[in-house]
Amino acid sequence: MSVKEFELFHGAVLTKLMRNHRPVALSMIETRPSEGFFYTINDEVECYIKHRTGHMGKKGAISWQFSFTPEEIRKFGDVKQKRGCIYVALVCSLPKKTDSNMQVAFFDPIKKTGIDSILDLNSKSSQTFTIKDNMSGKLVVIKNYVEIMKISKSALDKWDVPGR
Repeated sequence: MSVKEFELFHGAVLTKLMRNHRPVALSMIETRPSEGFFYTINDEVECYIKHRTGHMGKKGAISWQFSFTPEEIRKFGDVKQKRGCIYVALVCSLPKKTDSNMQVAFFDPIKKTGIDSILDLNSKSSQTFTIKDNMSGKLVVIKNYVEIMKISKSALDKWDVPGR
């Protein structure tokens, strides 16, 4: 059986989580490949995973555009209301899947880089933002041509997963 693209990209995030120094229990609670996936971790937190293929820009910068449907945004709001916060891992790839420039932008509300700093969770409209890798140690989040925040490329690796 062939490997689906989302399985490849979600596997990158899940492998990093499972290789954490602390035990991690994981379950999937949403199954819509076109809209991303929610995973429950340690029965305490929920992490949403989505992936995009980007493109090379001027001066070697790479960028990825992520769009979120009203349904996804509503679910973010539901999870935030239920759990108090939501974690989001956006897998950023290039067309050639073996490229070493694949990154994970990990939005951690505890570190003040929550997805609700970028998206209006009360909106009933689709929302889009761009993640840009300008080859430094951070990924830049841009919305409406304005830099919103910078996220460490190692944020997922350093995440101290709550629970257990």
